[in-house]
Amino acid sequence: DQRGRGRSAAGAGAPSLARDVADVERLRLALSAERLTLLGHGWGAAVAAHYAAARPARVRRLVLVSPLYARAHW
Repeated sequence: DQRGRGRSAAGAGAPSLARDVADVERLRLALSAERLTLLGHGWGAAVAAHYAAARPARVRRLVLVSPLYARAHW
C-alpha cells in the first residue's frame, strides 16, 4: 500500500500524488539505484507515470497496467 492508505501508516501529512512520487524517489535513493524499472498498477501506474515525467533520467523502463487518470493537484 502507498503510505497513508490501506494497511500502511500515514506518517506526517495527508496522502497525495506529489507525496507518493516523492516516496518513489526516496526509495530509489535508499536502494542506491541510478535508474529504476517501474511497474505500476491502478493508482501505482499514475504514480509511476508522474515520477517518470518528473525524473525521466531516473527511469530505465516504465510499465503501466490499468492506469488511472490522475490530475496533477491530487
